[in-house]
Amino acid sequence: MVPMRQEFDGSTVPDLEAELSKQIRDRLAKVPVSDGGTVAVGVGSRGVSPIRRVVSTVVAELKTAGLKPFVVPAMGSHGGSTAAGQQEVLQQDGISEQTVGCEVRATMETKILGRTPRNVQIHGDANAYAADHIVIIARVKPHTDFKADIESGLCKMLSIGLGKRTGAETIHAAGVAETIPEAAEVALGTGKILFGVALVENAFDRPAAVRVAADGDFHGTDRELLVI
Repeated sequence: MVPMRQEFDGSTVPDLEAELSKQIRDRLAKVPVSDGGTVAVGVGSRGVSPIRRVVSTVVAELKTAGLKPFVVPAMGSHGGSTAAGQQEVLQQDGISEQTVGCEVRATMETKILGRTPRNVQIHGDANAYAADHIVIIARVKPHTDFKADIESGLCKMLSIGLGKRTGAETIHAAGVAETIPEAAEVALGTGKILFGVALVENAFDRPAAVRVAADGDFHGTDRELLVI
C-alpha cells in the first residue's frame, strides 16, 4: 500500500458580485433595451453556489439599467411538477421576493416556441416568454447520463429548465444529447434572450469562473466552460 494525496484546484473568483456586475453592465451597454422592459430571470434547482448572491446581483443590475426583473423557476419537472412546488424549491435555496428584491412568478404552463430540425416540439415557460426579455442562470458541469461537447449548462437550462415538465419530457424522449443544442437554438431564435450567466464551481463548491454570455454565444460558452 502506498499513501497518496490528491490535490484539487481551489481557484475562485475573488469578488463574484463585482465581476458579475461588470460583465452584466458591459453586456447591457451593447444591446438595445427599452426603459421599463420586463425581464424574466430563470433560476434552476441545482443549488448553484452561491445562488442567492448571483440572483440578487443580476436583479440589482437589471433594475439599475431601468428594467423590471422577476424570477421564474427554470427546473423542468422538479418540485413535484407544480408551480407551488417549484416556488418552494427556490425558497429552500433562499430565493424569494424578500431576499432578491423582485417578484417570483411560477407556472407550469408553456408556450410552443417552434420545432427543431428533427421535428421535436420545443416549449418555453409561459411567464418567461410573456416578458420582453429573458436571462438564464446556469451551472456548467458534466452531465451524469451522457457525454457530449454540450452537457449541463446554458443550453440545457434554456431548453429543459424553462421547458417545464412538458418540454423536459419531450426533450428527454427525443434524446437529450442531440436535442438540447437544437432546442436551445429554437429558444434563442425567439429574440427574447438578453444574456446568460454561466458559472463553474471548483471541487469545493465555490465559484471558480463566471461568464455573462450573449445570446449568440450560448453554445460556445457551454463548450468552453465544460472543458474547465
